[in-house]
Amino acid sequence: MGAGGGRAGLGMALFPGRAGLYDSAMKADAIEIGWIGPGRDRLDPGTFGVKAARLSVAASLGLPVPPALVLAGSGLEAGLPQGLSQLESLTGAALDDPETPLLVSLRVSSSIGASATVPACLNLGLTGTVRQGLARRFSARLAADLERRMLQHWATGVLEIEGEAFEYALLDAMKAVGASSETELGAAEMSGLATACNDLIAEEGADPPPDTAQAQIAHAVRALETRWHSPRAIRRRAARGVEGPAPLAILIQQMALGLGGARSGAGIAHLRDPETGAPSLSGRFLTDAQGDEALMGLRTPILLGAEERAARGLKGAVFEETHAEAAAALRQAGQALEAAMGTAFSLDFTLDAGRLAVLELHAARLSPRAAVQLAVDLGQADAAARDRALMQIDPVQLEAHLHPMIDPKAPRDLIGRGLPASPGAASGPLVFSPERAEA
Repeated sequence: MGAGGGRAGLGMALFPGRAGLYDSAMKADAIEIGWIGPGRDRLDPGTFGVKAARLSVAASLGLPVPPALVLAGSGLEAGLPQGLSQLESLTGAALDDPETPLLVSLRVSSSIGASATVPACLNLGLTGTVRQGLARRFSARLAADLERRMLQHWATGVLEIEGEAFEYALLDAMKAVGASSETELGAAEMSGLATACNDLIAEEGADPPPDTAQAQIAHAVRALETRWHSPRAIRRRAARGVEGPAPLAILIQQMALGLGGARSGAGIAHLRDPETGAPSLSGRFLTDAQGDEALMGLRTPILLGAEERAARGLKGAVFEETHAEAAAALRQAGQALEAAMGTAFSLDFTLDAGRLAVLELHAARLSPRAAVQLAVDLGQADAAARDRALMQIDPVQLEAHLHPMIDPKAPRDLIGRGLPASPGAASGPLVFSPERAEA
């Protein structure tokens, strides 16, 4: 999901009153360099993209956003020496250091949104020396798991190799030992899987990742720039309604690993009910996971909130019961972001040994009723925010909200479920084909 919803200028509407707030950026020739982290001010979405700008707001509010370097412009590789040195200072970690290694993720960020047209690259900076240090510090299994994940992201994100072969390699490794989940694979199986990933890269005639962090990151930056301006990416953006110039920034962020047992993982949190707009916690969380794995279906995630569990008629523990402190922090983050930015967000997050990291903010998908409820809540909480909250409502949403509707609490005989195709309520015969409906 693109952070900007695919509309040019959307980021500007989410950052009112921004003049003079961009001390976090500096120029290096034609490249703009910005930073996200404690004590850093908000970044301009027009320069650094919606994704990076939203994260800079979250960081300025004190939310747990891992430090990041943001490069904007063209020929971005030239900004790496200065930028990565500063990122090491911000994080207290160092590239190629086996004891306190700096591992990073790379994601594109643009003022036009549509960043999902180019995939992220995770776990860069994992070299042979770093892998050995992680094996000593944590476990050989975790180090091997990180290696196979890095290789898969390198192949799909940098080399543009289709990911299906890597998924089959994982399934084969599980089948060989009778495992029902990748979490059941031991260090030896994970090491063998990393070797299989290297073999798949070689079969494509491609080289493995360089064994220095700087070279890995530079190679990945060049690849993401090329992919962003490729005909395929241009066509994908056009299919989403985004045409014309596509400014690019690349977000280089310290990794939150999300691996190492039940206290680690990744998920997505929705902080408003998408139908009613009431404050509520829902979403998915997957232990021992990174990125968007909670939504990929390879393993079964848990729900985030008890309300969602009850509404779905399900059983089993939910995230706010197993990780109460992190769930409370997510709720507080949602409230702080709404107050600061006048709209609601869903959050991509990672837990790293129980520590929460907020990695991305997506504009919440709300029904017309929910959008109105959000505006009412924000206006009541802060009169100064009322006008800004109202401006976030699309007039089409207001028109749909005024249609007659069936009371959601009214008794009824349920004969089926489906997706709404239009707002309002109606009565008449039921038909089950386009031809019959037209007749």
